[in-house]
Amino acid sequence: MWATTDHCPRPQALGGQGVGKKTGERKAKVIGTSDDYEDADGIRVLDWVQAQVVARKRFGEVAREARRKADGGTVHEGPYTMANAIDDYTSDCERRGLKGVREQTYQIEAHIRPSLGHLEVGKLTVKQIEKWMDDLANSPRRHVSPKRNGGPKVPGATPRVFKVPRPPKPEL
Repeated sequence: MWATTDHCPRPQALGGQGVGKKTGERKAKVIGTSDDYEDADGIRVLDWVQAQVVARKRFGEVAREARRKADGGTVHEGPYTMANAIDDYTSDCERRGLKGVREQTYQIEAHIRPSLGHLEVGKLTVKQIEKWMDDLANSPRRHVSPKRNGGPKVPGATPRVFKVPRPPKPEL
């Protein structure tokens, strides 16, 4: 059988024996049967060249996963969407203690996530981003809550005025 280990990017002949052990930091995984007794079919039975291709692919996957984990990133199963990227970005901003994360999150939730959140990052095109920017520029202004712009909090109520009017200055 052919097997790979996470520290070796080439196949290792195991003489027809399977391997599935994990010891410390090293893992081994069976990638196929060697062509000692059967002709290679490229799927179940592999010759040396086919085993090398599969082993390099497996080693690349293991290396990418290890790099992501070492960088503190999460390893996503399935497609990596804009929603995943937004979540990773905001959690990183919070972790680093950046200012304005709450306000930034409001903008993201209002403008980016509804339009682009379902799209895969790897399949995002310049045309899609430009269309999103045009739609955003041509959309009406968002309604700002009365609480933020100083208006009344209850419809029909008058806003409170905390400034005391000054008496007029005497004319000289």
